[in-house]
Amino acid sequence: MKRLLSIGIAVAALAACLIYAPSAAWGNVTLTPTSALKAKGITSRHFNMIAISPDNRFICGYVREFKRIQGRLANNTILYIIPILANGALGHAYAYTLEDVTRVEQACFTPDSRAVVFTTRAGATFMRLDLSTGRITTIMEHKKGQPGFRSYPEILTNSGTEMLAQGYFYDANDFAGRNAIAVLNPYKTGVSAFTLANEIQRAQFSVRQPNKNFTETFPRKDLGFMTIHSDGYCLFYRWQAEKGIKCYDKSKELLGFWGGGTRLLYSSKRHDNTYDLCVYDGHTDKKTTLSSSRSTPYTYLFLSGNGRTAVFNDRDAQGMTAIYYARESENWKIRHINGLNKRLASGAMRISFDGTKLLLHNADGIRVIDIISG
Repeated sequence: MKRLLSIGIAVAALAACLIYAPSAAWGNVTLTPTSALKAKGITSRHFNMIAISPDNRFICGYVREFKRIQGRLANNTILYIIPILANGALGHAYAYTLEDVTRVEQACFTPDSRAVVFTTRAGATFMRLDLSTGRITTIMEHKKGQPGFRSYPEILTNSGTEMLAQGYFYDANDFAGRNAIAVLNPYKTGVSAFTLANEIQRAQFSVRQPNKNFTETFPRKDLGFMTIHSDGYCLFYRWQAEKGIKCYDKSKELLGFWGGGTRLLYSSKRHDNTYDLCVYDGHTDKKTTLSSSRSTPYTYLFLSGNGRTAVFNDRDAQGMTAIYYARESENWKIRHINGLNKRLASGAMRISFDGTKLLLHNADGIRVIDIISG
C-alpha cells in the first residue's frame, strides 16, 4: 500500500495536531461550505463521511477514485483525515491512497483516537492507518493454509475501551466457526489480533426465521439486540451473554434503530398506526418512550456510543429534515438543537461517542455541531 503524493510534511502536521491541537470549545454550529472543502483538499463531491474520533478532534472519510492507466481501469480508495479546529472549522485534509482497495466497507477510529481501522474485500482484510506516522498496516488478510478471522457482516464497533468485530474465526483449512463477537487489538497482526468474546450464532438462529426480515446490532461484546418480522408483528429481542434471549416489545413495523452502550434507540409503527420512539436498556430491562402518536415518525436515528444521547430526524414532503436530540441527563426530553431550528437538506450524520458533537454533511458542506449548547 502506498500513500498519496509526498505526505511527509502532512504526517508531521497531523502529528502536531495530535499533540498540540487546542481543546477549547467552539460555537454551537460551524459550517464549512462545499467551496471551502475544495480548498482544504476535499475536491470530490462523492466524499463519504465515516466517523468522528472519540476525542472529537478528527473526521474520517473516503472517496473512490477511478483512473485509466495504460488502458486498465484502476479503482483505488482515498482515505481522508480532517482535523476539527478549536473554533469548529475544519483544517486541511490529509489524504492517503489505498491502492487496489476498491471499497472501504467500514472504518472505525481506535478507542485511543490514534488510528483508523477499516475492512475491505468482503470483511476478509483488516487494515490500520496510524495518524501520527501515516503508515498503513495490514492487520489481517486471508492467506491459504492459515487461520484467521473474517468480519461478516462487515461490522466494527468502538465500545469505549475496546474494538469489537462481528464475524467468525476460520481454521487453516478454511472451515468456519460459529458467528461470534471478537475483541480486536488493532496494534497486533494476524489471527492473534482477535480474541473470542462470545459466540452469538445460537442466539441469532433462535430468533431468525426463513424468509423473514431480520435485523441485529451488537454494541457490546456481551449484549445485542435483534428484531424479526413475523405474521404481521415485529418482535424485539435482547440477547445478554449471561441471561440469554428475551422478547421485550412488539409492534407492526420497525422504522429505524441504533445501538450504543447497553441501549437501543428504535422507531416503530404500532398496530393502531401510531409512531413510537423508544430507548430500551438491555442491562436494566427498562424501556423509555420518548414520543408517541405523532403523524410523522422520527427516522434516521443515532445513539451515542455511551448510550446517553439520541439524535433523530423527521422529513417533510419536500425531503427537508429537522434534527432533534434527547439525552438521559434531561430525562430524554426531545429538543431542537440551537442553530438548527430550521429544516435543512438531508445528508449524512455522525454522532460522537460521548454524544456532545454531531456532524452533518449535505449539499451545503460539513457542519460541526456542539449539541451541549443546544
